[in-house]
Amino acid sequence: MPMRRRDLLIGTAAALAGCPVPAPEPVAAEPSPARQPSPEAPEPEVPLDLELFPWGVVVGEVTAGSALVRARVVGQDRCTLVVMRWEGAWVEIGRPELSRRGFTCPHVLSGLRADTPYAVYAVRGSRRSRVTRFRTAPAAQPSRRIRFGASSCFGGANPDMENVHYVVEHDLDFFLLAGDTVYADGSHTREEYEASWSVQLERPVMSDLFASTSTLAIWDDHEVANDWTREEGANDYVSPEQLRTAIQVMEEIVPQRRGPVGFYRTHRWGDDLEVFLLDCRSERAPGQMVSEEQLAWLETKLPASTARFKIVVSSLHVTDHYPILANIRVNERWQGYPDQRARLVSLLASVPGSFVITGDMHFGSVQHLDPEGPGATVVEVAAGPSGSTLLPIEQMVELRVEGLPSHYALVLESWSWCLFELDPGTGGVSVQFIGDTGEVLAAHAFAP
Repeated sequence: MPMRRRDLLIGTAAALAGCPVPAPEPVAAEPSPARQPSPEAPEPEVPLDLELFPWGVVVGEVTAGSALVRARVVGQDRCTLVVMRWEGAWVEIGRPELSRRGFTCPHVLSGLRADTPYAVYAVRGSRRSRVTRFRTAPAAQPSRRIRFGASSCFGGANPDMENVHYVVEHDLDFFLLAGDTVYADGSHTREEYEASWSVQLERPVMSDLFASTSTLAIWDDHEVANDWTREEGANDYVSPEQLRTAIQVMEEIVPQRRGPVGFYRTHRWGDDLEVFLLDCRSERAPGQMVSEEQLAWLETKLPASTARFKIVVSSLHVTDHYPILANIRVNERWQGYPDQRARLVSLLASVPGSFVITGDMHFGSVQHLDPEGPGATVVEVAAGPSGSTLLPIEQMVELRVEGLPSHYALVLESWSWCLFELDPGTGGVSVQFIGDTGEVLAAHAFAP
C-alpha cells in the first residue's frame, strides 16, 4: 500500500533577558565517542539445521557481566551451547550443556567482559542453530554513545515486516520489545501459546532480529488475548490459569529477569542509562492502570537513579491525546486513569533526563505529554507498529484539528521501528523512524 507520512517538527526559541555584567561564555558540551563497530558473526563449519533449531538462540537482559539465554531444539531435551568472544578474532570460551525446561533450554551466561561482542549458537549432534551475536553493557566511565532499537505491534497486516529486516544493519546495543511481540489471540492452552510464538519467531525477519542483538521486553495485551481483563463476567475475561500459562510460555521464549513482584523492573546499561520497564496489564483495577505498589516503586526508584538517561517503558501511551482521539479507547491509555497519570507525569517532570517509550496504538510519534504544565517538559516516543494494522492518525488529525496540536513534534502513519542514539556527553537523544525500505521516514532530536 502507498505510504503516507507527516513529519511536522515544532521549533522552540528562548529569549534571554539583558544583564548589566556580561555572563561568561558557556562551555560547549563534548560529544561522547561512538563505540567500536561489532565484528560480523562467526560462521561455524557445523551444518545449519533450521528444522531442528527453528529460531536459533534468544538472548536477553544483558548486563556488563551476564546474559540470559533460551534455545529451542525440536524433539530433544538437551543441546550444547557454544559461546564465543571477540578478541580480535572469534575465540570459543565455553560449551555448557543445556537441559530443556518447559518449551526451551535456558541458561545464564556469567563472568562476561563488559562492552564486548559475544556470539552463541546451539549444537545437537552434527547440526547447529543460527548464530546470535550480542554485546555486553559498558561497565563504567568513560562514557560512550548508546544505540538501541525499539518497536511494538508485530502483527500480520504487514506480513513481511520488511522494516524489521533493517535492524541488522545498525549494530545495536540492544532492541526493546515494547509490547505485542506476538498475537496469541485465541490461544488458551500451553500448546496453543507455544504454537503462536513458534509461528512468530520462525518468520524470517523475526529470526534475523533475534540473531542480531539482545532484547529487553515488556508485554501488552496480545501476548495473552486482545484487551484482556481479570474482571470475572467481562467479555474479555482471562482466567488465572490462562494468564499463568501465557506468562510462563513468554518467559520460556523471551528471557526476562523478574522484578520485585512481577514483570516490572529496572535494567542498567552502564553508568549512563537505566531503563524502567512497566507492567501495564496484569495489575489493572477500577481507577488503576498499575497497582499502588508498582507506582510507589517507580516513585522511589526513578528519582534515585544516577544514570544520565532514565527511560520509562510503558506499553500504553501517557500523552494527552484528547485533541486528536477524544475518548477513543481512553481506557487503553493512561488518560483513562487520571489520578495515576497525574502522579506519573509529575514524577517524570521532576526527574531530569527522563523520557518515555511506548507502543500499542499503531502509529509512530514524538510529542510532549501535555501542551502545558509539568507534562510539557517530558517527551514520549511511540515506537512501531512494525506489522499491525495502521491507525489512520493523519486523517484523524485532519478531521479533528487544524494542524498538529502544539505538543506534538511529529506523527507517522507508516510501518516502522525506532533507532535511538543517546549521547551522554551532550545529553542529547536522537530518534529515527526506519521504514519498510530501510529509509528514514522521520527524525527528531531532543534533550530530556
